[in-house]
Amino acid sequence: MEARWRKEARDDLTVEQILAWADAHHKRTRKWPSVNSGAVDDAPGETWVAINQALYKGGRGLPKGSSLSKLLVEHGRK
Repeated sequence: MEARWRKEARDDLTVEQILAWADAHHKRTRKWPSVNSGAVDDAPGETWVAINQALYKGGRGLPKGSSLSKLLVEHGRK
């Protein structure tokens, strides 16, 4: 039997949703999230590095060419 790797389909993301999660993270930790922040506490199964990848590569409903850090700066969070 051949092993098959399959990526689980992930829900689309919105900038508003990411910013809300970032605001909640900041409220709890007094730090803005980064790719090294691990799991998104308010979104089971989601990680900050996966969000960054979606922003960078495009996908999950987001255009490509951004990053978590850029998004936070562009929206006055950093």
